[in-house]
Amino acid sequence: MVGNKILKKFENSFPNYCLLTTLETTFKITCEFSKKTDKGIITIKYIPDKWLLEYYSFRKLVKSYKKSYCTYEKLATTIFQQIKDLLKPKYLVVTLSDPKGLKVTLDVFEGVKT
Repeated sequence: MVGNKILKKFENSFPNYCLLTTLETTFKITCEFSKKTDKGIITIKYIPDKWLLEYYSFRKLVKSYKKSYCTYEKLATTIFQQIKDLLKPKYLVVTLSDPKGLKVTLDVFEGVKT
């Protein structure tokens, strides 16, 4: 898995507040099926518990996937799992969107039974 040691965390100095944190950056990957470049915007929203995500490390993690062959789904779920494992947040959503081409939006979160 790309980026296992890239993400950094630091202690939440405001544990008595509900901080809905949103981070957004662009991404670029190569589709493992078509071999074409896919790019878009990745957004994470989370409510921290004890740990906050260091913003620059999030951007660095996303950039580390640039030369990876993967799908939107694999990228979103992999980053979701990495952030979840590191921070153990109270709430986490990872969204990938392509604002130009196909208008694809993919949200990954837990807690909903189907």
